Amino acid sequence: MSKHTPGPWALNALLMEHTDQLEVASAQVDGPHIASVTVTGKGNSRSIKPEQLANAHLIAAAPELLAVLQEAFRAFSHDDDGPVWADSTIAKARAAIAKATGKAA
Repeated sequence: MSKHTPGPWALNALLMEHTDQLEVASAQVDGPHIASVTVTGKGNSRSIKPEQLANAHLIAAAPELLAVLQEAFRAFSHDDDGPVWADSTIAKARAAIAKATGKAA
């Protein structure tokens, strides 16, 4: 079992307007803080660079990315007839990639 905070993790969009950081936290109610990505500037001159938002999305997707990678590894490593991807693995991979890139699945 992994020692990291269980997923899913989420980007806390509410903090984007009120602080100089984007927060990634457990998606569970009152879940723990995972990471912060600092936003450029202060006050009204504050802006979120595309790279900062992309970093926050990637961090939030980490548990799903790890899980689907582990599942894909098991699928590839246990099939003697060659690689076979289950439809559910492909769907999970698409969803994890969408979350990591900040795009809807």
